[in-house]
Amino acid sequence: MKNILLFIFIFSLLSVNAQKRYHKNKSKTTKQSIVKKDTLVVSLSFTVSFISKGSGIDKVAFNAFKKSIETHDSLNGCKLKYQIKNWGREGEKDFYFPSQSTKKYNEFIKETEKIFGKNNRIRIKRNKQFSD
Repeated sequence: MKNILLFIFIFSLLSVNAQKRYHKNKSKTTKQSIVKKDTLVVSLSFTVSFISKGSGIDKVAFNAFKKSIETHDSLNGCKLKYQIKNWGREGEKDFYFPSQSTKKYNEFIKETEKIFGKNNRIRIKRNKQFSD
């Protein structure tokens, strides 16, 4: 009987100790994740890729996209920064827009996604690495 009571007493002490360690570690993890969220800096680059599925790029959409860049620049009195990379045999191109901190830039991204996002020969990606 004494052995059983001693076993229960030791077991309860160990379980209370384990609970305290668990809650202590859990609160540290929560605090660390909050700090990481607060210090996270989001860099929004934007890539529009004109791809081909055997018949070349969509030239109508390509010209419309170039026109939308020109229209955006003239309406807002600013010039969007971008690079063009040719990469395929059928005229495939990537337009890469590095992160730009203007409200108009975000509006341009949303408008581009709205107009060209459903085209199956255009790929639009945010925060994509761009290599020369």
